[in-house]
Amino acid sequence: MHPVCPPSILIAEDMPEILEYFGKLFKKSGYDVVLAASGREAFEAFKVRHFDVILSDVLMDNGDGIELLKNAKALRPNTLVILLTGDISDHAQEAQQYGAHDVLLKPIYGSKLLDRIRCALSEHANAQPSVDDEISI
Repeated sequence: MHPVCPPSILIAEDMPEILEYFGKLFKKSGYDVVLAASGREAFEAFKVRHFDVILSDVLMDNGDGIELLKNAKALRPNTLVILLTGDISDHAQEAQQYGAHDVLLKPIYGSKLLDRIRCALSEHANAQPSVDDEISI
């Protein structure tokens, strides 16, 4: 039997206290967490490693969340990307257009964020073809 790997999450947020909070929240919940203080820093991490999900703020200096979304989807189209924003009306349509799984309004309770990420991972896993579906003899 193979050991089960914890889900991996790349979190991009330019506010240090929020980034630290999210990091602790997801680590405590069993996730393999990588933190990035900008969209560009997050994309550099993404280029060299697979992540089950990217959670990113939309408005950041040095590479925003929409730019990260576009770049991540261009490199790995099946990547699950969830964006956080303080003004959903300005960003939801653009994020959906570029393939974001969800856009969540800040502020958000940690428990609600964890639930949304768990649900998104479950939906994403169920939408992917299984190995049996891919092989025909």
